[in-house]
Amino acid sequence: MSSQSITTAEAPFNNIKADIILKTSDDVQFHVWSIILAEASSFFHDMFTLPQPTISQTAPVIPVLEASQVIDPLLRLCYPVDDPVLTDLSLLGRVWEAARKYALDEATKLATTAVHAFISTSPLQVFALACRLEAEEEVKLAAKAWKSSETFRSLISSGNPEVFDYTIAGASYIHEMSGIPSGAYYRLLSFLRADHDPDTPICTTPVIGHPEIETTKHSFSFDIPCSADADVVIQSSDGVDFRVHKLMLRSATAEELLQGEATTQMVVEGLPVVEVAVRGEILAEILKLCYPMYKFLVEDCSIIRQMLQAASLHKMSKVVEVLKKRVVDLLDRYPLSLYFVAVEQSWTDVAEAAARQLAKAPIENLFVQEMEEFTADAYYRLLKYHHAHTVVVAVIAAQYSNGTRHWKKVKLQNHGNDFLTAKAMVPILLPIVDMNLEWKKEKEGLAQKFKANLPAMMYKSQSMVSDIEEAISNLEL
Repeated sequence: MSSQSITTAEAPFNNIKADIILKTSDDVQFHVWSIILAEASSFFHDMFTLPQPTISQTAPVIPVLEASQVIDPLLRLCYPVDDPVLTDLSLLGRVWEAARKYALDEATKLATTAVHAFISTSPLQVFALACRLEAEEEVKLAAKAWKSSETFRSLISSGNPEVFDYTIAGASYIHEMSGIPSGAYYRLLSFLRADHDPDTPICTTPVIGHPEIETTKHSFSFDIPCSADADVVIQSSDGVDFRVHKLMLRSATAEELLQGEATTQMVVEGLPVVEVAVRGEILAEILKLCYPMYKFLVEDCSIIRQMLQAASLHKMSKVVEVLKKRVVDLLDRYPLSLYFVAVEQSWTDVAEAAARQLAKAPIENLFVQEMEEFTADAYYRLLKYHHAHTVVVAVIAAQYSNGTRHWKKVKLQNHGNDFLTAKAMVPILLPIVDMNLEWKKEKEGLAQKFKANLPAMMYKSQSMVSDIEEAISNLEL
């Protein structure tokens, strides 16, 4: 970049006698005194105590990632000048983040105080910002402020539960939360529903853990046919050697694993050793998939996810295809975990299939470890889809039950392939039965009426199923 594009910051950061220059991402130079930065920050103190290059006629330039509009107010919080007035929460958030990053203790305190002033007016924005920085105290203050706000109470008491934006989940999500973990969004919603222990963290995973986190263990083994005839050794990142056949790897579109063969200097028992940046436990399962006689039976969603990450990185299309089929086969057992796996792989069809599976029952209390690693926007989309699915079924059921509601009070075991959330599907759907029997108290003639109406009830049940299936097929994740 040409020197003409570099500018000097405004006073007091334009003093050419200063001994340090901070160069921002937008090429603005701040002339500052190292003694001030060293006193204000342990980060800069440690930097300046390191051996320095030979003294030159010009001040050393230290590049920083932040833009000038962030560095200017940040430095003013450290210098003996008037503190900046930050009325924009977005900018204040970036200053707060930079102060914490550079261990500017006093600047961090001042920025934190400024953030507190926004909690009552912008609680969700502060929640998202504080959660991203793992500032747990501010996260809890913002969550409590949102829960007690008139806006929150009016939204959820609007009496319009068919609109997702008027539910707790819909009303408590904003775009700024898209970058926080799904787990934090889940714990916020739990807190708002009064199910959350306020003494446990919200923005970070509780130390005790969560009772519903899946803890399936996976055994590590590797046994392939004709290993004595292997012609290459694949070595994992943790030093495990796997004797394999190059032909089998190439036939399974895993030839990228052999890229380092031409340059390797390592040899084991006369075979070239190729290093691959994949853990042995994961690499073993991937390599076994390169052999057609191997039957893939792994159920651990974490293992499957890591295999997909490695296989996608190394362009193993056939391995990815096998793993995708396995994910689909396991959707009925681990729909939530595999929903996030499908999102990561951009498998829209599989993600929607997982969402449909999850729509068969309430999900507000479901939690899996993957939620700590995926952003809240994926979980938000799932909750929105789940709500839309429930509303569609309820609306169609109401149409076929002619407005009667007694069937909603019937408690049945969930038999799996039901459309009605937490209700069972029977050959003749409950709303149809409800409409035809009209729940009369008198028993006389009831059996005769039921028998007479049976063909019509069966037909209406089939129609209701068709209408529900068509409406659900139009839902988008």
